[in-house]
Amino acid sequence: MLNRIVVGDLASAASELRNVLSDLRLRLLRMEVASRALQDGPKNAHNAPMYGPYLGRAYLETACTALLARMDPFRVLAAKRHQEASYYAFESRSKSGIQWSGDIVSPDKPTSQMWAINTRENGCRSLFGPWTNEVIWIPAFERLGDAVANSTVVHAWVSDLSNKQPEGFCAELRSSLEGLFSKFSKGVHSELLANQHAVFDSVSIESDFHSVAQRLTCFALLSHFSDHFLYRLSADKALDIANRIGSFWK
Repeated sequence: MLNRIVVGDLASAASELRNVLSDLRLRLLRMEVASRALQDGPKNAHNAPMYGPYLGRAYLETACTALLARMDPFRVLAAKRHQEASYYAFESRSKSGIQWSGDIVSPDKPTSQMWAINTRENGCRSLFGPWTNEVIWIPAFERLGDAVANSTVVHAWVSDLSNKQPEGFCAELRSSLEGLFSKFSKGVHSELLANQHAVFDSVSIESDFHSVAQRLTCFALLSHFSDHFLYRLSADKALDIANRIGSFWK
């Protein structure tokens, strides 16, 4: 269900972007199946340190790319078109590709003048950053709060989310995702040379997967309460999916 709330309502869509999102959703679905298999009892415990970081980072990057595609389709389609071009070199690092630092998380911090002309050139359009907090995520929090107040059935976690202080909570979620990305990356790049089996054992991997799912669900739910995102679900549908996702967290 998380893959659905991330990519949105594609039923009536017919476009290049829709095809991209459909492909991303399929990847998310397959990774969800793989992650459940990885956590399936003691028989796979020895695989968690090896494959857990790959799945965790890949899922996080793929879900964030899908959210970015719904928020800034030109950025994602431009990257796709470049990859389809005859001159694209798969063997070389490409600056046109979606980057975690820059496209997903802003590496830049605003000065005291957040909307000064020089700050709008760098980092301003990242999925998670100070600028998108102001324009997108904080207003979405306010609209979510109104929807929750008018809804008859809301899971406790959704109600708690709508009561958070949006400024600090968005920054907290973003920081948590950055930390999880960094942790997974240490396993992907074999950077971690000590205590790998303790850091990425089956219990830790399950906890990290749970944290990723919770935080992505928060942002995915908020995306359906912002006019800046395409393929939005109705408020009732988005809340229903979020309620059902929350029921698995008990």
